[in-house]
Amino acid sequence: MRKTITRFGAALLMTAVAVSATAGTIDDELGAVLAETPPDRPVSAIVFLANQVDIDVLEAEFTRLNARLQFRHEKVVTELQQLAAATQGDLLDYIMQREAEGAIESHHAFWISTQSR
Repeated sequence: MRKTITRFGAALLMTAVAVSATAGTIDDELGAVLAETPPDRPVSAIVFLANQVDIDVLEAEFTRLNARLQFRHEKVVTELQQLAAATQGDLLDYIMQREAEGAIESHHAFWISTQSR
């Protein structure tokens, strides 16, 4: 399923992320696409949140524990899902509100990396 937002919706979404987060930036390539796209045309964008699971720290702990692959997998998946649940709430609320207003056509939240498209 294609996840798209209007040019106006993308600008609002990026502004909301920038305002609600400590820091927020629009990638130069996305900025160029937004500048060139008519306001009524959809644009697909991925929003990466700053807070990410530090896989290197987990890997060091796994090495120290001589952890088995199944334990490593379960721990990484759990950490990713917990971080997504803890950090995406405000953004997803905003996206769903904008989706209800018609500024965003659709979205999909990911837990594998703290992002939303």
